Amino acid sequence: RDYCSIMICVATIPLFGLLLSSCFADFNVSEYIYWKKADISAWDQYFPSRALQTELLTNQAAVAAVNSLFSSLNSSLEKVVVFQAQELRTAQLLMNGTEAQGCVNGIASFMPDTINQEVLTYNDCSADGLPSLLRMYYAWAKQRKSYKAAYQRALTGIDVCAKTYPNSDAVDRLKACVEALSTDYFQTANATIQSLDPSPAMSYFKQVVVECASLACGVVVEKGSLFLKMLLECSALDPNIDPTLYAQELDSWKGYNDTLASQISEAQTTDRNKVRDLEAEMISYY
Repeated sequence: RDYCSIMICVATIPLFGLLLSSCFADFNVSEYIYWKKADISAWDQYFPSRALQTELLTNQAAVAAVNSLFSSLNSSLEKVVVFQAQELRTAQLLMNGTEAQGCVNGIASFMPDTINQEVLTYNDCSADGLPSLLRMYYAWAKQRKSYKAAYQRALTGIDVCAKTYPNSDAVDRLKACVEALSTDYFQTANATIQSLDPSPAMSYFKQVVVECASLACGVVVEKGSLFLKMLLECSALDPNIDPTLYAQELDSWKGYNDTLASQISEAQTTDRNKVRDLEAEMISYY
C-alpha cells in the first residue's frame, strides 16, 4: 500500500474505534482525544522522526567518508595494485645487471604516477562533495523544523478541539475539527517520509563521491593490467627468464572487484524493507 492510502487510513479511522464504541454507551470525548493523539505520536516516532534522524546520521557519515577519502585515497589505490608493486620489486631483483634492468627501471614510476594523477582527478570530480552535503544538512534542518511544527500543531489543535466541543452533543463538530488536524498532519508526515526515501545524502554520496572514487579505481586497475604487460615485455630482454612461466605468474592477478556502490544499494534496500514491515504491522492495528 502506498503512503497516500496509509495516510488516508490513519487519518480517517480512529484507533480502537470499534472497541471504544462497544465499551461506552455515549461517545467518550476524552478517550477519542487520547487515541487520536496516541495515533499521531506513534506514527511520528516510528516514521517521520525516525526518517529524519536517519537522514541526519547518513549526512554526517557521508561527510566523514568524504573527508576520509580526501586524505586516504592515495593509500587506498596503492592497496588495489599492491601486486604490481610486489612484482616490480621482484623484477628489479631478478633482472638486475641484465639488459632488462633499464627497461624495468624506466617503468618503475608508472603506477605511482598513475595513482597521483587519479587522486587529482578524484579531487576535481568530488570537489563539491562537502558543500553539497552541507546544503543538504541545511535543507534537512528546515524540513525537520517544518515537520515538528506540523506535529505540535496537530497535538495542540486537537486539545483545542476538545475544549471547544467538550459535550457529547457536539460530537460531529468535534470529529470534524480533529479529523481536519489529523489529515493535515498525516499529509505533512507522508510528504516528509517520501522526501527522505531514498536518502538524499546517501544518493548524492553514491552518485557523485562513490562514482568519482570508482572511476579513479577503475583507471588504476586498467593501468595495473597495462603495467604487468609492460613488465612482461621487459622480461623478454632477460634470457634467464622463462617467458611462459613469467606470464603465468603475472596472470595470477585477479584485478579488483569494486562492490561499494552495490553494497550501499543492498543496505538501503534492507533498511527500506524493515521500515515497510514495521509500517504494515502498525497499519494492521487500524
